[in-house]
Amino acid sequence: MRPLVAALLLLLPGLALLSFFNQPAGPQDTVKKVAGKLDHMLAEVDRQASAFVQEIKAAKDFSPRNFQGNSFFVYDGSKVVSWSDNRFVPTPASVADSFNLKLLKAGNGDYLAKKWAMGGERFLVAIIPLYRKYNITNDYLQTWWNTRLFASGNITLLEHSATPGLPVCVRGECAFKILFLPSTVSAYPMAQAIGSAIVFAAIVLITLALIKACKEFQYPEVGVPVLFIFFYGVRLLMVRIGVPE
Repeated sequence: MRPLVAALLLLLPGLALLSFFNQPAGPQDTVKKVAGKLDHMLAEVDRQASAFVQEIKAAKDFSPRNFQGNSFFVYDGSKVVSWSDNRFVPTPASVADSFNLKLLKAGNGDYLAKKWAMGGERFLVAIIPLYRKYNITNDYLQTWWNTRLFASGNITLLEHSATPGLPVCVRGECAFKILFLPSTVSAYPMAQAIGSAIVFAAIVLITLALIKACKEFQYPEVGVPVLFIFFYGVRLLMVRIGVPE
């Protein structure tokens, strides 16, 4: 009986953690985190682009390389003269205007473009993939988002000039806006993880204690409905507190 009591006592703090810290992350806090991550990513892209520009100036037949999932393209006027990836190639018209950061929407994907002038009509464009969603999802086609930036895919990315959404701004420039859909991302992921681990351990211990106790019943078949009621109760509890998400 003592193991069962100990397991029940272990269950209480786990449930307390899950209940108290089961709060979704606030939109403003999420946008601030995304902006910080994007600023760091752009700094990495800037360093790589600077190296590419020097190499391109030294060798006209230079072809850029992918860098941490981001692709690079060299344009000469209205022509793409070299590229590091052909899965998504921005049309010359979409990157012809003057900009530093620009959200590109093409097909089912959202991409962030950054541009560097190279003299004359030549310029370099880096493409950071942000989000990809398909009308039909299956084992082969699934919604994808850049996990280096976004903790959840429950978002819609919009132009920075759009009315709805919260702006993601870096270095004094707003790259795009995020419209949040109902989210399950916790504001306290560490506390949630600890609480889940404690609850899981407690359930395992309670299950083992109950199985041992059922074996000691005068009528062992009584143990079947006891275990059924226990597991049904565990399921209801998990649904109530939203674990697993």
